[in-house]
Amino acid sequence: MPRYDGGGMPVYSLTLTAPPNDSDEKEIEVQGHYITYVSVRFPPGPMGLLKVAIFYGIKKIFPSDEDQWFQGDDETIEWTEWYELPESPCKLRIVAINDDDTYEHSVLVRIATISYEADLARRIAKSLISMLRRLLGVIE
Repeated sequence: MPRYDGGGMPVYSLTLTAPPNDSDEKEIEVQGHYITYVSVRFPPGPMGLLKVAIFYGIKKIFPSDEDQWFQGDDETIEWTEWYELPESPCKLRIVAINDDDTYEHSVLVRIATISYEADLARRIAKSLISMLRRLLGVIE
């Protein structure tokens, strides 16, 4: 688990491995107030037969549509996010379902978070830089 002092942006990483026709589920406790980045890395092999989703309790949060799951083969699905966590620390559940009847498959999930304090400091710094550039006549 990453060190968290309330001001940084910790990154959490875990690997799930689902046996043939089975699933794997892991719980991860994240610190912070917002999820700012999510990455789901499918190594070569599952050919779309491994499905992955991220839950808060029973509510699926990624992908947000109840009928959808992340699926892939030798690819990374990643995006920047601004999802407000309902509590801190917050327990998330990652579920991988393997529809392959012959081989086990793994997936790597990474999640980055930020605290209110770190976000406020980031926004203040960005605003100050913007004001200084305007004062100095620098075009952004």
